[in-house]
Amino acid sequence: MQPEDSLPADLAPEDFLEDHCQDYILVEANASLSAALEKLQKRKGHLDWTLVVSSPTGYAAAPFKEIFKWERGQSDRSSARSTVIAELDLPLAALEVCQDNAALQEMYERANRHPYGLVLVTWEGTGIVYGVAETHKISEQLKSTKAPPAAVPAISEAVSPEPPIMEPGSQQTAKAAAVVSLDTSTSAGTKSIGEHIDDFEARVREKYTKFRIGYLVGFISFLVAVLSLAWTARNDILPVLFPPQMSGEWNVAVAEFSAQEDQAVSQNKAKQMSNVFFTKFNSEIENLADEAGIAIQVLDPAATGLINGSTPEERAAKANAVAGKYNADVVIYGTIVSSEDLLSFTPEFYVDIHNMYEAEEMVGQHSLGEKIILLGGNLEEQSQVQLDRELSRRSKLMALVTKGLSLYFGGFYTDAYQLFQEANRDENWPDESGREVMHLFTGNAANRSRQAEVAQDFYMKALGVDDQYARAYIGLGHAQFAQALAGACSQDFQFDSELLDAALGNFIKAESADNKPPSADISAKSAFGKGQVYITKYYSGEKSAFSDSQEQFQMVIDEYIKTDNERIKELASEAHARLGLLARQQGDLESAAALYEKGLELASDHARRGFILITLADINQRQGDQETHLEYAEKAIEAYNGSLTLTSDPELRANHYKGIAVANTLLGETKEAVRAFEEALDLLPEGDCEHIKIQAMLEEAQNP
Repeated sequence: MQPEDSLPADLAPEDFLEDHCQDYILVEANASLSAALEKLQKRKGHLDWTLVVSSPTGYAAAPFKEIFKWERGQSDRSSARSTVIAELDLPLAALEVCQDNAALQEMYERANRHPYGLVLVTWEGTGIVYGVAETHKISEQLKSTKAPPAAVPAISEAVSPEPPIMEPGSQQTAKAAAVVSLDTSTSAGTKSIGEHIDDFEARVREKYTKFRIGYLVGFISFLVAVLSLAWTARNDILPVLFPPQMSGEWNVAVAEFSAQEDQAVSQNKAKQMSNVFFTKFNSEIENLADEAGIAIQVLDPAATGLINGSTPEERAAKANAVAGKYNADVVIYGTIVSSEDLLSFTPEFYVDIHNMYEAEEMVGQHSLGEKIILLGGNLEEQSQVQLDRELSRRSKLMALVTKGLSLYFGGFYTDAYQLFQEANRDENWPDESGREVMHLFTGNAANRSRQAEVAQDFYMKALGVDDQYARAYIGLGHAQFAQALAGACSQDFQFDSELLDAALGNFIKAESADNKPPSADISAKSAFGKGQVYITKYYSGEKSAFSDSQEQFQMVIDEYIKTDNERIKELASEAHARLGLLARQQGDLESAAALYEKGLELASDHARRGFILITLADINQRQGDQETHLEYAEKAIEAYNGSLTLTSDPELRANHYKGIAVANTLLGETKEAVRAFEEALDLLPEGDCEHIKIQAMLEEAQNP
């Protein structure tokens, strides 16, 4: 059905695209369904978003609500989620493709042929997916946009046009009479009236012809100027105002390297170096993506642009802006400084993931290895060969790190740990210089995969390279804290006090360490870590730690309020929740509820929101507000169910089922609670600490 009041077919849709082509997830056909759902969670998406699948034969798409309907109908949902999309009979329909400079009418017609009313839009000349447009939105745009003014009439091709017709008594007639002096005399040397009229017509014809030619030349010049401006807008202005948004499962932007304060190396030579790095890095990424079935998209240096700055902080700020501009998860850049006999290149990268509680240690600016030092600042042939070899080595390491980060932020910590270990092999590092970041990443992944002792070894190696590395002290503190809690499967809160003190000491050392870039957010992370130690000490019987814990968590909140720093937003949410826990412990349910409400407002993770909602449900029940109690418990179940659809990790799913079970217990739904507890137990090995705790909760639910 055609929309009413359709616009001309040459209407360009740039404004429409910017507003309406963002709610989609793009994955390769060899990616798993679980990978697509993980990406939806990472992008904070919902069921109204669209899944777009790319394959060698083209694109196909379906709304996520249709995907979830299909998934719920599978007998083995876990197996379905872990299977690659190409092998599943998902309700996907082939997509037609338009470039972003196509007319809206054409987009509408293509979308109208799709079962779900969709059309894929690509950015002209880049091969990057711009977005997915929907029929009803295109129709609304067509109806709401007024048709452009009528076109300028075509110019007549007549050789001798007729003079303008002048109505008697008009201003034109008066002006003509004033110009032409008519004499009725017929004597010699005079003209007749007819001759005067002929002269008048000739002059008008001459002026009109000149006017027509001038008008035609002017119109052509105007048209050329408009086309030139449009071309400039398309290639130079629009990419700045409306930059192409990367849409891979993991997005990487490689910037142009910058030549700083030197004469021997030009910016053109720096561009060449960045292109060499990009070519090798992109090749490595393509190989890794094929192996993992993960959609990693890479933006080249020409599209990303230059990142420069005289300090790491300045460059990190610009990298952060580039990440937001292009929807990049990682931005790779570097600086080149040369002198008469020396050239040094410093490779850096920036990780831009917001609101990742328990993964915030990876976010911000990092350096990959020590500076590359070459003799011969003018890049002679021998130095160029040496540089290319070193850039090749760094590109391979960066590819492994990039893939590891994509798995890490997806919650696949064991897989990420294996990749970081591969990148951290001794043969990849001629010496320990600059290796502290690789030790840090390996330690972080080990700690998240429940290998606290192994993690501590890597953090110590990082500190062995740089004893002023604040991030390593933070990581070491977290690993010691985790190990202190490792054996606490009972509810008596008896923890390893020596490890708690060691963790506290390392959080304090992080604050005074010299190597702590602003993007590391060390003060907030240290305060939160210390708060965790103090609250644990309080629950183990050290009552004096109560006020210390309050103070540290409040420091996290104050820093977030002061800086509005998105990187610590989730920490601020958790700090509110911890203060709510302390208030609840003191019997101040009103303050506790207010603090948990604020924590809920700042939380973005489904599972964390579910936990806070359960706590609020319990508080409202104790306060006698049964209606609100039921509302929060039901919302908690919704939050945890949302988390279940977005992960296949057994430990995470067990935690989500436990949350559903607790919420059902609060609702009085014992049968549902028991079923959810049993689902959680099936996912965990017997003898595991969490298995023991959930088993006890199940028995209590069965025998209230």
